[in-house]
Amino acid sequence: MIGSPQALLVQDDLFGPSTDTVLVADHGESPPNGPVVLTDTDRLQEVAFGRVVANRTATLTRVDPFRIDRPVHDYVTAGGDRWKTVAELVGARQISASSSASDVTEARIEPSRQPWSAFDGDRTTRWVAGSSADTAWLEVELDEPTSVAGLDVRLSKGQPRRDLRVTTDSGSKSTSARPGAVTSLATPVGLTRTVRISGPSTGLEPLAIDEIEIPGVDLSRPLRLPALPASWDAPDDIVLTAEDGPAVCRTVETVTRCAAGRDGLGEDGRTIDRLFALPQDAAYAMGVSVRAQDSRELTDYLSGDVRLRASSTGSSQATAGLLATIDGDPQTGWIAALRDVTPTVTIDFGADREVDELVLRTDPTLAASAPRRARVTTDTGKTFEVRFDADGRGKLPAVTSSRLSVEITAAYVRSSLSFDGTGSGLPLGISEIEVPGRTEAVGQREQSGRPSMRFGSSRRDRRRAVRDLAADQPHCRAVASDHQQHGLRSSWCASSMPVSTASRCEQARPSVPAACDSAVRVRRSPRASRFPRRAKVATRSSCPGSPDRGSDSSPCRRTSIAAGLRRERSRRRSTAGSRAG
Repeated sequence: MIGSPQALLVQDDLFGPSTDTVLVADHGESPPNGPVVLTDTDRLQEVAFGRVVANRTATLTRVDPFRIDRPVHDYVTAGGDRWKTVAELVGARQISASSSASDVTEARIEPSRQPWSAFDGDRTTRWVAGSSADTAWLEVELDEPTSVAGLDVRLSKGQPRRDLRVTTDSGSKSTSARPGAVTSLATPVGLTRTVRISGPSTGLEPLAIDEIEIPGVDLSRPLRLPALPASWDAPDDIVLTAEDGPAVCRTVETVTRCAAGRDGLGEDGRTIDRLFALPQDAAYAMGVSVRAQDSRELTDYLSGDVRLRASSTGSSQATAGLLATIDGDPQTGWIAALRDVTPTVTIDFGADREVDELVLRTDPTLAASAPRRARVTTDTGKTFEVRFDADGRGKLPAVTSSRLSVEITAAYVRSSLSFDGTGSGLPLGISEIEVPGRTEAVGQREQSGRPSMRFGSSRRDRRRAVRDLAADQPHCRAVASDHQQHGLRSSWCASSMPVSTASRCEQARPSVPAACDSAVRVRRSPRASRFPRRAKVATRSSCPGSPDRGSDSSPCRRTSIAAGLRRERSRRRSTAGSRAG
């Protein structure tokens, strides 16, 4: 097994429990007697020793400096860096930054917030400056002198307008940039080898950039797997994985708790980009295992004739998305983004119907505040103020409408207590949405192999439909391809996501943004019949857009929800201060 000890867990997931496995670091470079599995799990990273979770940075290149000066930077295994998977920058010499949220020195290491994330073409990832920076900068050293006129930048949402300065070999110029929109930055005239973008940054509001595009510069940063000795045969199996990010949702004793504001993405985001070289040519069968993530497409796929929409979602996992509001399980639910000051849910019935009651239940086990008052708007523009009781029931005048927009204007604020006794208000959440009287089927998708969900069906059936897509059961189907005549086979995700069969395995972007967790497994043809039909995945990704997917509401807007959260935080801090006194 070529990889880290973590590869043994991946092996169990994909191939089943093994009996005799030897890591290459313990074996050495002599030709092995048994099958060889090549993985990308042993990566060149910097580790925060002593931490149990979220303790590793993004994968480094050979020239990236370590942030901490110390004798060792990772748990040492035999063989040193010989068997490491390393990042390899293509199209430029180096990308560096003043700091980033993926640094080992940060209190919370987030690999998807590394400097490369501003150039990867994936809007679900972004570069975020470290918490201690006053002025943050991001720099690219190009291969040759280049004109950077037409440099575009997209600032991440949720931060103030910033004055960004572009510094090149010819000088510097400043431009005011608005968050959430593409801004063309003014650049000095002339060719340059280095481009630095800098701007103000604070610990509470760090500089964050979704994407940077330099005209005429094509960048990529694949991870290169270790090369096998020339005396070895080609590996029997090749396993490529996208690492998890910080945990988003945990299920303990049937209760699911989700942390708002976390996206669950690792350093790869939604793309698997790998390079590897083989001692000799070999034919492989390819397969992919995936796990669906929360998205508009996934919601429409399961909800059938009823369409559900939300102003924001605080998590990329389906167990915290809108589907959780119709799965019949009160211990799961939709949770809005923490910064969404006007959480809104829209229910489109697909046809006119009479409504005189609306139920928005928030189970006590859901880590969220509960709706208290809402402004309900019909498809004709009629608006009603609705008050919800402790059970989530709200009465409104009988009205006929094909669509209801429910804007929560006040909440029963619930808090999360930390270990030091301080508290913070939780975002709004809903466990179950009910429209009394509606008994016809919501989901009409019952084709073979596809999960279905009915508004009036049993809780067990609806719960299974969501969990099949959100938990450990991937839904992919093998399809015929032109590669079969060469001993190859392709697998496709339910969103028709093709996977390259070349030695450079770069996951193609889906035609619709119903992104899936990804793990690529390449196998030698003689053993293709042993490829499992189902396999667990140890990766996550999410649909395009900001991880929080919050509303574009101005931060100056205030509602009773935001005020309630501030009051709750203030009360908790005062209480903690009194106890300390």
